[in-house]
Amino acid sequence: MSFNLKKRDEAYNLIALILIVAVAGGAIWYLGVFPQSVTSGFTTAYEGVKPSFQGVYWGEVAYEQGIRGTQLNFDPDDPRRGLPDLEGEMTTIFLPKDVSFGDVPSWIPQSRAIALADKSGDPVEVYEWIIDKTAYKMEEYDLKWFVSMEAGFDTYGIFDEEGNNQRWSNAEIWFKLDTSPNWIFEGADETYFTVAKIAVDYVEKDGHDKDQIDVSPESQGTAVSLFYMPYGESINVDEENFRGFAVGETHLNPEIFRNELYTMIRLDNFGTQAWWEGATRHYSSDVVTWEFTVKVFVVGQWELKDIQDASELIEGGYGRQVQIKQTGFVFDWVEFWSLELKLGVILATIAIFAGIILLIYAFATSYAKAMGRKAGGS
Repeated sequence: MSFNLKKRDEAYNLIALILIVAVAGGAIWYLGVFPQSVTSGFTTAYEGVKPSFQGVYWGEVAYEQGIRGTQLNFDPDDPRRGLPDLEGEMTTIFLPKDVSFGDVPSWIPQSRAIALADKSGDPVEVYEWIIDKTAYKMEEYDLKWFVSMEAGFDTYGIFDEEGNNQRWSNAEIWFKLDTSPNWIFEGADETYFTVAKIAVDYVEKDGHDKDQIDVSPESQGTAVSLFYMPYGESINVDEENFRGFAVGETHLNPEIFRNELYTMIRLDNFGTQAWWEGATRHYSSDVVTWEFTVKVFVVGQWELKDIQDASELIEGGYGRQVQIKQTGFVFDWVEFWSLELKLGVILATIAIFAGIILLIYAFATSYAKAMGRKAGGS
């Protein structure tokens, strides 16, 4: 009989353990501790330079969470407190559609309109070399690229919510530029691309007080640095890392033509702004949108070109929109205590489940002991 009681106690202990693990696992899932799964794919099937977010370098740490190709949503801390989310998006690096100067909207500044107008699908320059009596040709194209960043916020109030004057500083947003040759028909000659230069055409800041926003680059004509590795890491100069693509009887310079390059922008003072107007408190996000000219060298026959009308993107106001919220003083206090109440409910729920498990365990143990005494008395 004692043997059966021992087995029964072990079974009760096992049931209690399973219940504890199940409840704890459910609580962890409910609180969102598990990371989201990551999927992969591609942004465009056109040939050319394909941009995507690489990561955020901040506080001497590289973060790559919250990236989905050409979209970024990065929250470095508490979902409701502290720094706002870094939210970003971009276009592909595309060939501007042929637009005459007269078709560019009149409100666009003249210097910017000139840069948009009189473009075509033709190269801006063609370079030729004769090597061992063989002719080689390389074409240069002027492409466009738009990038937009916002300091998005999920909460706002007079405490440490994301919308309450929370600012990023010295944060670098890194991009990967995929320049690897791709093919459509197996066996066809490959076309090689590289980025010759990235230059700033226009930077548009938006928010409550634009003078507070400080980013880099922000001057027209500034050349944006290119890197071999993400976050500016060094690379070993050896045969494996610098192996040139073969074209005919020669090779392309491996320091220029590579499978990928990297670049970045910097957020020096960027975040949310909050201010009082009478008894109402207002909150807004900072937004910055960059327009770049990307000069690209092409070796081979460029067939699949991504052609878009850049003037339509500008006229349509491409870029993220400023988020604006407002509350009254009383509502801020109500919102604060509401948040604390929600957290209390979660903790109380976990405590109740834990208490139920302990009661079940105590009852099962007492019952087993009682049955053991009864069996012993009989």
